[in-house]
Amino acid sequence: MRHERLFAAAMSTPWAILPEHGRTVARILERIASGNAVTKDDRRLIESRIQVPKSTPAAKSAKPGNRRRDAPAVALMGIYGTITQRADMFSDWSGGTSTEIAGVHFDELVSDPSIEAIVIDFDTPGGSVYGVDEFASKISAASKTKKCIGVINSLCASAGYWIASQCSELCMTPGGECGSIGVYMMHEDVSKAMEEQGRKVTFVSAGERKVAANSYEPLSDVGRAELKEGVDDYYSKFVRSVSKGRKVSQQAVREGFGRGGMVRAEQALKEGMIDRIATLDEVLSRYGVKMSDFQMSASAEIKPDYEVELRRRKLKM
Repeated sequence: MRHERLFAAAMSTPWAILPEHGRTVARILERIASGNAVTKDDRRLIESRIQVPKSTPAAKSAKPGNRRRDAPAVALMGIYGTITQRADMFSDWSGGTSTEIAGVHFDELVSDPSIEAIVIDFDTPGGSVYGVDEFASKISAASKTKKCIGVINSLCASAGYWIASQCSELCMTPGGECGSIGVYMMHEDVSKAMEEQGRKVTFVSAGERKVAANSYEPLSDVGRAELKEGVDDYYSKFVRSVSKGRKVSQQAVREGFGRGGMVRAEQALKEGMIDRIATLDEVLSRYGVKMSDFQMSASAEIKPDYEVELRRRKLKM
């Protein structure tokens, strides 16, 4: 029953995710809802299509004795895998980022006066729209007082780009891709399958739209309008947020910025979707640090909802 609720929730959720990754999510959830266990092949598919890190680095801060207390700090935070609002059953087996958990730790970094810059490493196909606008707003507000540098390394699609676009500076690796600015919902019509099983569901409801887009009937005009209204609303929020973050018109976002598709580094730079092409190491080098300076240890017991690490250095501005 829990699996069925998970699948039903996924089908009724507006998604800001690469369509091919969304299909993978739906396919795996459908298998689970049918009572089938997640197989090794499913997990490999999840890793390859949903971009779940193969290992789960656990962040460790450097010991205070290794750095001056008065030296400024640079923080490194990762946004990886499928984005959801909360850590739930879905993230238990798919990994990914919870905007709720990541937001709490981002707030901690922002409130630390010793931290002058936050570098956010993005590798995500996007995810659910829930919680994304709120997390993006946190980054937008923080960027006014603290340097927040996003690095697309190497995939940042849909909900991921929604968040990344709010950074005060956005970089992308030479081989990276970003975009997929759009929102969609799925409707599954199971009426034919139910009929073949000799089953029929009848709704007794009040309110014209209460069961307008249910899965036990073909999608009606009212149901389609219901779904389209939600998609359009979230898409408008998405466009407004990107427009504000990238300091371009909403028309520029709607008519450019990949027009719902993915864009590679050179084109992204040309269209103003990023500020420069640079690797994560190149960005960190500005602050006198490199990836090997961050003491990450692999632990399968710690979920990759977020990654955060601090290094204190004299900033090289």
